This record gives sequence, structure tokens and C-alpha cells, in this order.
Amino acid sequence: MNKGKNKLFSVGTIVLLSQLIIFCSFSQTSIKSDDDIYLYIHVDKLPSFPGGSHGLKEFIKTNLKWPDQEIGVHGIVLVSFIVKKSGEIESVIVERSLHQIFDTEAVNLIKKMPKWNTGEINMQPVSVKLYLPIEFIIR
Repeated sequence: MNKGKNKLFSVGTIVLLSQLIIFCSFSQTSIKSDDDIYLYIHVDKLPSFPGGSHGLKEFIKTNLKWPDQEIGVHGIVLVSFIVKKSGEIESVIVERSLHQIFDTEAVNLIKKMPKWNTGEINMQPVSVKLYLPIEFIIR
């Protein structure tokens, strides 16, 4: 790789859109998931990343790798995932693709995440589906 590309990559940043996580604004709704538990998309208390939004930004900044500088692609990968009652992440899905290589990196990033603080309804932990847009851009 030439120095121009290395310099361009070194100033690359990953930007999270909006409030970092886009939540569905449905009434208190549940969906039956594969393991016969209920999955909620609207709750009293949303799941949160350990350390809050700042912790999530730092985790992404530290762990997200630019997959291939040779690919002239930039944009957003929208992923969804479930934060289980236990705080573990499961069912990571690419909802809006950018490019297979970037999609794979976004999924791998989500799978590396530590346990989240769980969502709650009536002060009881519940499984919640979340959406996270991850933007790959070079500035």
C-alpha cells in the first residue's frame, strides 16, 4: 500500500448515527423468538452498553477494523441484534447491507461486545431487539 492510502486510513473515523441505537417506536409489543421466550421492541427501560453511549463509542472505536482500503465503498451497515435477559447478545442480522466485507466486520463487532445491562418491563429483565447503524467513512 502506498503512503497516501495509509495516511487516508489513519484519519478515517467511524461515525455512529443519531443516538447510536435506533429503537422501534411501537406500543409495548412482544414477538415470540426461536427459543420460546418473548422478545420486546418497546420496553420501560432500554438495554444499555456498559459505560453508556460513551462506552459504546469507545468500544466501537477500539474494535472496529476497516476491512479493506482497496474497496472504494463507504456508508452504513445497519445491524439488528437481541439483548437477552441475561445481557448476552444473540441473533445478529445485517438489516441493510453496504458490502459483504463491511457487513461481516459489523457483525463481528457486535458479536465481540460484552454483556449489556438488560432491558426491563415492570422492573423485570426482558429480551429486547435493538438496531445499530455503523457508518464506515474516511475523513
